[in-house]
Amino acid sequence: MSPTQTNLWISKEAGLFDKYGLDVTLVLIGGGLRTIQSLIAGDVSFAQGGGEAVLVANLKGADTAIIATNEPVLTYKVIGKKIKSLEELKRASPGVRLGIQSFGSTSDFVGRKIMVSIGLTPGKDVIMVPSGEATGRLAALSQGLIDLTLMQTALPTRMSRGGFHILLDTATAEPPFPYHGMGLSTRREMIRRNPGVVSSVMKAYVEGIKIYKTEREFSLKVRAKYTRRSNMDELQEEWKEYVGLVSKAPYPTISGIKAMLGDLSGSFPETSNIDIRRFYNDRFIRDLEVSGFINNLYKAGAK
Repeated sequence: MSPTQTNLWISKEAGLFDKYGLDVTLVLIGGGLRTIQSLIAGDVSFAQGGGEAVLVANLKGADTAIIATNEPVLTYKVIGKKIKSLEELKRASPGVRLGIQSFGSTSDFVGRKIMVSIGLTPGKDVIMVPSGEATGRLAALSQGLIDLTLMQTALPTRMSRGGFHILLDTATAEPPFPYHGMGLSTRREMIRRNPGVVSSVMKAYVEGIKIYKTEREFSLKVRAKYTRRSNMDELQEEWKEYVGLVSKAPYPTISGIKAMLGDLSGSFPETSNIDIRRFYNDRFIRDLEVSGFINNLYKAGAK
């Protein structure tokens, strides 16, 4: 679970959904593709995750829409064990094996994007190998079943202890990688039929962000609970790394959506002439900002 997903669990633990009149059950679904499939099927009303699956579903005819982006840049690290640097990676290609969660997952899209950005060709220089969730990918890397993988919570201290090497950190790369790395999506049918529910969800969502940014100890306890981790030093290091990336007003990132559509243009040529507004709806975040709701959350004593 990415650190920038923590605000939803904070909203639940802090009683914010109840506060805004919502009966919410949070369901952890592995992978962006499966999450969006659940959204389209009506199994869930909202989906937190990366943007690729949302855009692809929309391009294929679904009425999906991004309503918030709380991670407007890529926050992935390229991890190797025997391969220790980008220079070594380039020398080792072609045929380098990059472990991803599954084909069509966020790690698949991101892996391809990163490899292209450093001058390598996915499918030739680098082979995508479905390897499961992050812990499984690290295990596969340790066993030599893959040569690289991608991680969001790859803390330098933990990676070093395990004998792993961080080849690239997209969050600090220059030039940056604009992206809808994490955020909230729903269906336009939900927006049309239940705008009040969407507004209430967004209130709980941005207040969860406020707590994540300003109440470190509570945030760490929530993250420890839902990730089943007990090393508070690591969780604190992780929090420090990510807290500045999350916006108080998490508008859908237009530059990030445009970047992702560019990545998808090979499979969907129509993206070159498409109206980008079909992929997002920023009205709810805008309403909360214009009304002063978000600013009021950060005033002294706001809870």
